[in-house]
Amino acid sequence: MPDDIEPVVRGIQKRFRDLSVDVREERIIRYIVNQLGQGRKIDEVMSDPYIATHTSDVHRAQILQNPAVIRAIEEELQKEFAGYRSVTGSAAGGRPPEPARGPDGSLSCSSCGTVNTSDSNFCRHCGARLVSFDPSEVTLAYSLGDQDTGAGLSSPAAAVSGTFLVIRAGGGREGEAVGLTGDVLTIGRSPHSDLFLDDVTVSRHHARIIRDENDFLVEDLNSLNGTYVNRKRVGRHRLSDGDELQIGKYKLAFIEQVEQI
Repeated sequence: MPDDIEPVVRGIQKRFRDLSVDVREERIIRYIVNQLGQGRKIDEVMSDPYIATHTSDVHRAQILQNPAVIRAIEEELQKEFAGYRSVTGSAAGGRPPEPARGPDGSLSCSSCGTVNTSDSNFCRHCGARLVSFDPSEVTLAYSLGDQDTGAGLSSPAAAVSGTFLVIRAGGGREGEAVGLTGDVLTIGRSPHSDLFLDDVTVSRHHARIIRDENDFLVEDLNSLNGTYVNRKRVGRHRLSDGDELQIGKYKLAFIEQVEQI
């Protein structure tokens, strides 16, 4: 690979921004490019000690578990270096062959043959991915400054009273109100959620609203992008009238005892 990798680094940085992938340090991208240029597989690169030391589990998962991100890296390399050969796990989208399972459920790595425990996602020896993933499970990351500001609060056609959430921005659903009439309201990208938010920045099981005696609390369910109340990330928070929640790229207002919005 040529010494000048600047075009590749800049191209990957732009593609990462387009895909809402947060890799904060440029040296990480440089390291990935250099290692791929030496013929290493992306799974190997992302599991080596240097990457493990300088990135978080979340950042590594954003790359390894998102086929679009792997494809972006490969395409930028191929665009700049005509002789570059794909080094992902297989020709079909970077997905490795399914590993052989032993009678006890153990997984034999298709790359190096190492036997791994039944709950392993990556080979303990070479770092190759063992288990295929469902792209629908992938949640993209974003920074709080990237959220859609939307068109502001719209008024529904009918009057609403009681306690409810109103979608203020995100997904073209501005003004939609959801009543908080039960003890628990689940929120996420899973179609089974009580409040279904169809956006890749929302985790499948992102958060929930819990009724606690006469109050309501919001609780984050270990989501990738977190749950924010009034722009502060929270794990569990008691809600007050007028609080603004941010879940993925959606903004929601918590409203209590209002006759009309």
